[in-house]
Amino acid sequence: VIKHLLSLFHMFGTPAFVHSDRGSSLISQELKTFLTANGVATSRTTPYNPQGNGQTERYNGIIWKTVQLALQNRKMKPTQWQFVLDEALHCIRSLLCTSTNATPHERMFVHQRRSHY
Repeated sequence: VIKHLLSLFHMFGTPAFVHSDRGSSLISQELKTFLTANGVATSRTTPYNPQGNGQTERYNGIIWKTVQLALQNRKMKPTQWQFVLDEALHCIRSLLCTSTNATPHERMFVHQRRSHY
């Protein structure tokens, strides 16, 4: 987790806070020390309350549905999800949002993504 957070911090800057569920990898002393050393405050959802992360849970559902469609399209087993995840995320990030008239990629990076899909 720390390795991936560090990569994100280098790419996008260090956030003021990180909000997470109470997964064991997200409440370790090592992670707490890392975040504190980098000046990052933390907050957590209440136990057994996925609604506390409602927006994230909803988006995870969209990601999983897209992964399932990619698996079906390639006649692959659900256990092979990691082989289609990047493509699924690419598709989601390339979808036009009608309320903003931009894709998630365009909103994040302020330019259109080149794609062969």
